[in-house]
Amino acid sequence: MQVEIKLLLAAEAQPIDMTKVCALVDSLSFDTHYVKGTTTVVATSVLPSGFVVATESFSGNPNEAFNLVNVIEVAISKCRIASKDFLMRNQLFEHKQALHEQRSAIAADSVRTIRANLEQARGESALHRATGLRAECTGAVQPCPCGA
Repeated sequence: MQVEIKLLLAAEAQPIDMTKVCALVDSLSFDTHYVKGTTTVVATSVLPSGFVVATESFSGNPNEAFNLVNVIEVAISKCRIASKDFLMRNQLFEHKQALHEQRSAIAADSVRTIRANLEQARGESALHRATGLRAECTGAVQPCPCGA
């Protein structure tokens, strides 16, 4: 029962800290690259640490007048959305990993306790055998009055 309670308490933690995710998204810088001879712009989001979070591309409609500024804005917008998704998934992964580690630690502790209890019981049993002590029948178990 204690193990179940510990596991339930461990699962209560908030999986995604949206304040942290939003702060990370706000800290991103975006690099863009226009692929010459096309209507394609590639946008890459980078954290201040230099970690590349996401890369997205967008191609303008070849049937419409090409506006590089608009294509860059759309590519950055797509990259921002992909970055937020990646950072949220990363937060969820961190939460799940921490929860797994907690559960593993609780399970390992429970197994150690069970093993210690079994060893103690075996030790007492071995002591009784070694000293020739036998458990006395106390008559605590009585036959059923109905004769069954």
